[in-house]
Amino acid sequence: TTSGSYCVLATGTNGCAQNLSFQVPVTLTTGVEENAPVATVSVYPNPLTDVSVIEVKDADWVGGTLVIVNVFGQMIKSYELSSDKIYLYKNDFESGIYFYTLTDKSGNIMSGKINVI
Repeated sequence: TTSGSYCVLATGTNGCAQNLSFQVPVTLTTGVEENAPVATVSVYPNPLTDVSVIEVKDADWVGGTLVIVNVFGQMIKSYELSSDKIYLYKNDFESGIYFYTLTDKSGNIMSGKINVI
C-alpha cells in the first residue's frame, strides 16, 4: 500500500454492503521517533523507614509537581518542586505501597513506586 486516498466499501452488521463516496487519506509512516530521556529520578532510601529523598537530576523539573497516591489511587500528598529534592517523612504515611507522579512545567510525566515500612 502507498500513501494516497482510497475509497471505502462498508458492510453493515446485517450484511448489506454499500460503496461510499468519501475518500480516506492514508499517509505511511516509515519509523517512530524515540523520545529523548526525560530526567533521572532517585528515591533513597526505598523503602522509606524514617526519612527518604526524591531527587530529580534535571533543573527543568523545578517548578513542577509531585503527587503521591496510595494503591487505591487516593492522593496522599502533593508537593510543588521548589528544588531538586523533596523529603518524605515516615510520619506522613502508613505502611504500604505508594506511587508517585512527577510532572514538569511542560507536562512531561515520570512515575515510580515508594515502599513504606
